[in-house]
Amino acid sequence: ADLAAAVRPLPDAPASLAPRLGDAGPVRVLSRWGQRGHGSLSLVTFTGAPPPERGPATVLLLTEEGSFLRRTDGPTAPALAGPHGVDALRDALAAVLADAPARLYVSADGSLPLSALLRLLRALGDQPVVLAVALGEDVPLPAPLQPGRSALGLCPEGLPEPAPGRARGELPGDALRRPLGALRGAGVQCLASAAPESASGGRLRVTFRIQETGAVAEACALEDSLDDSGVRTCLLDAVRRLRFDTPDPVGFIDVAVPIVLTPDRSAAPRGACSR
Repeated sequence: ADLAAAVRPLPDAPASLAPRLGDAGPVRVLSRWGQRGHGSLSLVTFTGAPPPERGPATVLLLTEEGSFLRRTDGPTAPALAGPHGVDALRDALAAVLADAPARLYVSADGSLPLSALLRLLRALGDQPVVLAVALGEDVPLPAPLQPGRSALGLCPEGLPEPAPGRARGELPGDALRRPLGALRGAGVQCLASAAPESASGGRLRVTFRIQETGAVAEACALEDSLDDSGVRTCLLDAVRRLRFDTPDPVGFIDVAVPIVLTPDRSAAPRGACSR
């Protein structure tokens, strides 16, 4: 696995998770993309985790007492009864993952033999797995960042009509493209501060009005697949800071551009060893 510890130093795995599994409540997971879920049991990932998909994720807890399935949000999954039965584990996961994102977080007792852990992980086949370790009960985590759901910055009907008699201008394509290149870095920064639900990115269609001076007077989003007002506001602020070269200003210019936000994977972990 790729090593990618979300905290340093990485805590030791507790000898037994069983005392903390008395209820069937959700589990919180902390990775390089932030937190997702809530609950009294918190896990921190230590292998490579991709940007989270929308919706709850499934958590598999392997203990000496048996295997337990939990979710990061929403309805919890039932515990698997009895000892570690490979067939029962495989069947239960197939049923749970049919209605949940494919990414699976796995944690285990510190006392569980590695041979048993390996046997159970092999039972998962090609199922993508992120390994995690439980944080101590005395380690507090701040409340997870929530995506903004307001309509701030949205304008499905477009920009407001200009003042009567105001002339429209034109701008060559190159003069438009050069300043727009700055939005690539701004989009990565906006997404880096997003809530985990928005960290996987999405598409916005942005419209803005360039004044005769080359400054951007107004900007808003015609469409936003992320539905995250925090990311949207951040990106629109970057659009308003753009400046365009208007050598022959004759009027305002309205522009609409699609912007695809993708997470920065440049810090993706590399394998620590190979065989």
